[in-house]
Order: sequence, then structure tokens, then C-alpha cells
Amino acid sequence: MIPQIRPEELKAKLDAGESVYLVDVRNPDEHAYCRLPNDVLIPLPELPSRLEEVEPPAGALVVVY
Repeated sequence: MIPQIRPEELKAKLDAGESVYLVDVRNPDEHAYCRLPNDVLIPLPELPSRLEEVEPPAGALVVVY
């Protein structure tokens, strides 16, 4: 099972300045409408061919949404 994080937990981590790497796998129009700061947009259908673009800092929590 893939670990999950609740939105409230993610907000607390972001507010605390913890190292979090955000990968948004929604479509570009959804991303343009509403996005989280400093996220990386890689639409889900493109993710397998663009995995090399996922470069989280060492020790960062990776959150895919």
C-alpha cells in the first residue's frame, strides 16, 4: 500500500518549513486553476516518460497529488 497523507498533515509540514517535494499529476488546466506553490507539474499520462524530471532534494517527503 502506498502511504497517504491527509491535507491537514501536508499543510502542517509546509507551514513548518519541512522539506516537501510536490508533484502535481493533474492536467495543465486543473493546475492553472489551482496549484500549490513550488510544485512540479507532470500530468499522470506523461509521468512514466518524464520520471527523470522528478528530482526531490535529499530527505524530502515526496507528495504526488
